[in-house]
Amino acid sequence: MPAHRSILPALITLGLLVAARAPAVTPFVPLEDQRVIRVTADYFGAHDSKEIHPSTPFADLLEANITAVASDPDQGGDCTARAGQLSTVIDSIGYMAFEGGAEGGWTGPPEGTWSAMSLARIKFRLLACTEFNLNVTIGLGDCPDLGVNCTDATLEGLNGLTYYEKFDEGNLVVLSGRLAPGEYALEGRSALTSSLETAGGGAYTIIWNCYTCPWSIILDTPHDKKAAPGTDPTLVASAAVPTGHMSYQWRRNLAPLVDGGVAISAGRLAPLTDSGHITGSRTPILTIHNISAADTGYYDVVFTDSSNVNNVIVEPSRLAHLELDTVTAVEPGSGSAPRVFTLSPAAPNPFARSTSFRYEAPTSMRVRMAVYNVAGTRVRLLIDEIVSGARTVAWDGRSESGTRASAGIYYLRVDAGASHESRKVVLLR
Repeated sequence: MPAHRSILPALITLGLLVAARAPAVTPFVPLEDQRVIRVTADYFGAHDSKEIHPSTPFADLLEANITAVASDPDQGGDCTARAGQLSTVIDSIGYMAFEGGAEGGWTGPPEGTWSAMSLARIKFRLLACTEFNLNVTIGLGDCPDLGVNCTDATLEGLNGLTYYEKFDEGNLVVLSGRLAPGEYALEGRSALTSSLETAGGGAYTIIWNCYTCPWSIILDTPHDKKAAPGTDPTLVASAAVPTGHMSYQWRRNLAPLVDGGVAISAGRLAPLTDSGHITGSRTPILTIHNISAADTGYYDVVFTDSSNVNNVIVEPSRLAHLELDTVTAVEPGSGSAPRVFTLSPAAPNPFARSTSFRYEAPTSMRVRMAVYNVAGTRVRLLIDEIVSGARTVAWDGRSESGTRASAGIYYLRVDAGASHESRKVVLLR
């Protein structure tokens, strides 16, 4: 069996990379450490196994080579599994480096079964808009010829949604960009269970570093929302700086949306044919008409600012969970207080001079109401205070400065505790 490839040189590289980075405040918070090296070997009844974890969560794991050897002197052979991992997590500078590999085989009469795994997986939270660099090199080993995928590298987001995966063999892949606040997991894996006389499970090398975005082009991001079946919920986002070069792309479960349905993504999703079911996929305001269970999932919008051709900024918003609300509403006149924040449609709508919105808060809560135009720019803040009970709020069609807003479509956005609602209104001349 060929010798397990040495990953000791990565120790030197790792030290240089860490030394080169000055400590800085980052939005990076490690949450869960799932790193492990595991090997087992069986040969004519003989068994051996080893398993190694970091000494404490997020401590360095520097085991270049561990082995499990099951020997049988009567048969004149043995079975050996090898795996290794060099990995470090430095939260103060938002840095992670993983390297590992696995292989196995046997000598003597054909009776060996072995398993080798090197898993480097860290779950972490990003507290703010984050710029990142991700360098990945993958060696696939013998796995493609065996019809299995035993070596990979992935960056996952909320609910297991995969942002990056399936890196090419042998080539250094350098990725950079921005990620929204939320929980993610970075993983490198090499694992193979086999009875082959010799096989290599491949190897991975991953280097990650990140820091807080110097600025964000996002002012408001979409919020989690529940919507009753058959209604037309909206998700709203807005840019921090209005610009004619700002563009938007809404996604569901990271698949791009088009007006009418879902765009093809990596050949896995076909476009829907019910034209008009989804509108606003390339605007700050997305509307899902006649919502059903098929529309539930995680939504985000990708902002792109191309005002500077030498520094185009692409930034995704946070993921907002849209789900069906199957709770039966309280019947009018029942005498029971509403169990959730409620907001009525605007009346009158369309309007020329003034329109009003009636809401009811079941308990004391902070309520923020603001009017936005179709470009996602805030036109007027109506209220931002602690309230309770029923109340009516009016908008006279004027901006923050008191000038008359232009005729057109506007959206009232309301944030009330965990509730986030929006209503469309039309201002006439």
